[in-house]
Parts: sequence; structure tokens; C-alpha cells
Amino acid sequence: MRITNLKRLFFIVFISIGNTSFSQEQSLSYDLITVQELIEDVDVLKSNLETIHAGLYNHTSKEEMDAAFREIKDKINKPMSATEFYRIIACLHKYIKNGHTIIIPSEDFDNATANTTPIFPLDVYWDKNSLYVLRNNSDNISLPVGSRLDSINGYSAGELFTKMAGLWTRDGNNKTFPEGITQRAFSGFYINFIGNPEMYDIVYTKYDLGTSAKLNLKGLTNLVIAKNRKERYGDIHDYWQKRDGDAITLELKGNTALLKIKTCSNSDIRKFGRSIKGIMNRFFNRIIDNKVEHLIVDLRNNGGGDEIVSRELFRHISEKPFVLFGDSYLITNKIPNKGLYKENVGLINTFSKIGINRSKDGNFRLNAFGRLIYRSSTKFKEHNPYKKKYNGKIYTLTNAYTFSAAGEIASSMKTNTKSIFIGEEAGGNSTVLVAGEVFTLVLPNSKNRVRIPVVNQEVHTTVKQRDRGVIPDYQVRNNIHDMMEGKDAMLEFTYNLIKEKG
Repeated sequence: MRITNLKRLFFIVFISIGNTSFSQEQSLSYDLITVQELIEDVDVLKSNLETIHAGLYNHTSKEEMDAAFREIKDKINKPMSATEFYRIIACLHKYIKNGHTIIIPSEDFDNATANTTPIFPLDVYWDKNSLYVLRNNSDNISLPVGSRLDSINGYSAGELFTKMAGLWTRDGNNKTFPEGITQRAFSGFYINFIGNPEMYDIVYTKYDLGTSAKLNLKGLTNLVIAKNRKERYGDIHDYWQKRDGDAITLELKGNTALLKIKTCSNSDIRKFGRSIKGIMNRFFNRIIDNKVEHLIVDLRNNGGGDEIVSRELFRHISEKPFVLFGDSYLITNKIPNKGLYKENVGLINTFSKIGINRSKDGNFRLNAFGRLIYRSSTKFKEHNPYKKKYNGKIYTLTNAYTFSAAGEIASSMKTNTKSIFIGEEAGGNSTVLVAGEVFTLVLPNSKNRVRIPVVNQEVHTTVKQRDRGVIPDYQVRNNIHDMMEGKDAMLEFTYNLIKEKG
């Protein structure tokens, strides 16, 4: 089964992340839900997670998970709005520890925050435990980009950020991914779990001056913020889009080649009129024919997709025959069909009866027909690298957004090549992916939603640490000064390292 693409998975930017002691509550949803109805939602959530989530206990024991649900119920001691309730159940992210599992507010809430509700008007950057202004999208252009944010409405900006990141979803105990997502979605996170004040009183330290100042910023709608951002800074894309050009590119510079793999989504690349196999064959013919000695594989900001990218890449660079996955299974072949899922559960369950069989260990796996439908027959077989393959030195760049299938590529690089790793710990787990098909549960009373993945996929890797992404040999990340000057510290470091090593 396919691996979910992060760009698709995070289709809603403004996602809440958990309960907190900070409070500036101005709930967008004023209708109160009874205690009994909220308890019912908790029970529905727990039951469905236990029924279909293939990796619920990969990083947290059942005893700890049960205790977390009891704690949630203890907090429901009065009628609450859907927003208040959401902020309580979102704390489950830190127990489930699966980056593909996301607790999402109701559609009404998201529509309001995306279109009509004023939100925090700054883009931020997290650097060495401090929060900086990356882009000023507000109506007050006097705030210098690069300024350090000291406080927001009386609360320490650093404490706000670490609270958010500490409660956000992740694979295992990875920290780069939740910090990266919190950085990119700070404005949405603020409104989702702190509140939506009309004004933001900020204290900041001016860039390169060291003097503090105060400013009162008006919240703006997402549409106005997007307009201001584009006018002042141009198009900003967190993940590759078709209008950004080819998803896989090659740059030759002397005896060095830079191969950028911006997405692993086969469907996205094919829509752009490209074949992954054709791209890889063409690029590696150029690399080999030009006698390239150093190959940089850039997996940064790659949110994942399909394993075909891994297969075609490793046919050209693996030092030995390789296998991508060791196992893949579900814990059920039937999604509870009670009208609570956005997907067509009935149709899916019909396919499951003929495409999925129970194994001796009690788990469920695709049979021959299922593997044919999902085109997954090659995931578990051994592949041989091409006779004409690249034999030079390899350097792999990863960051917080190297997620899902891209994290799997990084892990396979560790196993099948002698690549040197540079950058940040990959956001995606290096040994297990709980992803594949993802279903959206809508809680019956609050209408909050939960994205639940159902396929547990074991990566065939020599990496032993199951709770982290691939950790680089050289940890390098842009600081705020690099961001201000438009530098790429990771790439500059890599080119300098190549010069030193000859």
C-alpha cells in the first residue's frame, strides 16, 4: 500500500495541538456540548483507534494509552464547546507518536480560521531556543524582519513555541518534525489552542541592535496575510507544487552533481508528464557519463509519497542487492461502518474481503490480488542494482520535513550506501511507517476529526533506533542570519566538505 504524502496529509494548515496552561480563549464555536456527549466522543475515538490503527502501541504501551484516555475524561467536568474539547483530546498526539495520525478541529472551525477569522500576522523562525520574525505580513511594516520575539500578549514567545512543539504529532520521539511544523504553522496553532484575540501585544528585540521595543499588531485574516506575504516576499511554497517545475532535478557543477528529490508522489510526478524510472535513468546516465565523483542527494522538504522513487534511485546507487520493506500489515480488514468516516467505508470493506487475508499471527496482509491492485508486489522482493551504476561518493541532505517515504529513503541510504548525512534529523521514522491508507473519523457530537492510518510498514534497514529519524553525521541548519541573507547553510557546508575531502 502506498505511503501517505505529507503535503496531502497536512491539507489543513491551522491544526490544534493540545491542552495548555496558556489561555486567551475566545472560542470560535460557542455551542456547548454536554458532558455525556463529550464522553461519548472520547469512547468513540478510543474504540476506533484500537480497532484500526496499526501502530497505536509502537511507542506507548496500552497501559499508558489507557491512562491518557482516563485523564482526558477526568478533565471533562462541564459542558464545553467543540474547540475547548478539541484542545483536550489533541494531547493524544504525544502518546500516539505517529506523524500520520492527526487530530483536526471541525470543518466549520477550519473554514473560519482559513477564511474569516483574524490570526497572528507574522511568519516565524525557531533558532537556538528563540523565536524570530521571518516575514512581517502585518499592517505595521515598522517591525523589522529578523527581530527576536520576546513575548506575545504577556506570554514568553519561546515558552509558547516549545509548548506547541512538545504536544504536536511526531514519529516516535523525534523533535525536529514537530518543531518544524510548529514553525511553519505558528499562526494557525496560536488560534487553535490558545485563542483568537483581536490584537497581539508583542515585545521584541530589534535585529542586530539589541534594543527592546513594544508593538501592537492587529490580527488579519489568512487571505489578507497571504496577499501581504506574496506582495512583499513573492511566492512561498512549503512543499513542491507543479508550478514550481520538475519534482526531480539535476545540477552538474564540475565533478559534483546535485540531485534534488522534492517529492516521492508518483501520481504528482506523472501528472507533470514525467516517469520516475525515465527521470532516474536519464539523470544517472548524465552523472556517469560526466564522471561525477561526488553526488549530493537532497531530500529536504520532501513530504513523502510512493516507494517507487526509492526503488528507482537505489537501482542506480546501491552497493548491493536491496529490499525496501520487511513487512506490511493491518490489524483489521474491516473499518467500522457507522457513518462516522468521510471515506466510502462500505466500498473499502468490500475490497478488503477479497484483497486482504488474515495471517497466522492474527494480522491482515494483502493477498496476490490485493498486491496487484495496490502495485505493491515489488516492495518486499530483492532488487538488483544496475550493472552500470554510480560508484562515487554520496552525500545525503535531510531536514525536519524529510518525512514518510523520504524518511524511508534516508534510512535505506544508511543501509545500502556509504553516504555521509548532513543537515537535521529526518522528520520521518527510520524503521517503521504507520501510513498507507488514512481514514478520517468524524466524532459524532463535537465534529472534531481524527486522521487514522491503518498500515504498519517495517522498513528493511540496518538502523536500530526505532523511535527516531536518521540522524546526520554533520548537524547543520540555517540560523536566522542565514535566513535573512538567503543562504543555504547545509548546501554550502556540503560543498566545503567535498573540497576538504578532495
